[in-house]
Amino acid sequence: MYVGRIVSIGKNASGKLCAMYRVSSRSFPNRKATENERGIAIVPKEGHENDVFKNPYIAYNCLRLTGSYAVATNGSHTDPVTEKLEAGMNMRDALVSALFGMDYEHDHLNTPRIAAIVDRETGKGALGIVRIDAVLVREFE
Repeated sequence: MYVGRIVSIGKNASGKLCAMYRVSSRSFPNRKATENERGIAIVPKEGHENDVFKNPYIAYNCLRLTGSYAVATNGSHTDPVTEKLEAGMNMRDALVSALFGMDYEHDHLNTPRIAAIVDRETGKGALGIVRIDAVLVREFE
């Protein structure tokens, strides 16, 4: 089985919350993670900037921090999830509304949108996914 993007939440060895993201792409392997003023973004490597014209889903913020939250996703829904948290929504509602509103990626693979949130204030996390046949969101201790 090929897994192109991974989104995960958990606790590290010292018990601190973490939100993780990994991209590995066969179709667009010439990308890198880079830090910017908003968090971490996935962008084409130098010399491959025009790849965004071949597929609009390959460049996006994948990690954002806001207040007590860390948000990690596999696509352009990072910013809408973060903005909903900043507007006062709880984790579940932020995930449900952003994922439902944006839907799965309408590419040739019907790529699911996956999102994770951890809240260092409550010690809880949440994962959500929207795919062609479902929207699923779950909170975790």
